[in-house]
Amino acid sequence: RALSKAPRAGRTRARPIRLLVELDAGLATEASRAGCQLIDISQGGAKVRTALTLRAGDKVTLDLAGLGKIPGVIRWAKQGNAGVAFPGQLAYRRLAAWVGDLARAERP
Repeated sequence: RALSKAPRAGRTRARPIRLLVELDAGLATEASRAGCQLIDISQGGAKVRTALTLRAGDKVTLDLAGLGKIPGVIRWAKQGNAGVAFPGQLAYRRLAAWVGDLARAERP
């Protein structure tokens, strides 16, 4: 099961829905590790903001509280932001449960 929008005109695949989260996380490359801010996440990847110098093709591990360590590959990097593609989709139930936990944690 996947969360996705209908494909745009001219596209054959639907783009996964991106959930805006803006959370602190960890990001590691083969050479270094640093904190990052998770901007958004979908079943297929995430957008992060980090001080690390990243290049397309770099293998990384994103460390998210409640989801654990998720391997990925940098697809693009520009001005401190980067797109991380996950090698497989995160399970719908796993991602939905995580987002639900975040929402409950924010309630007073």
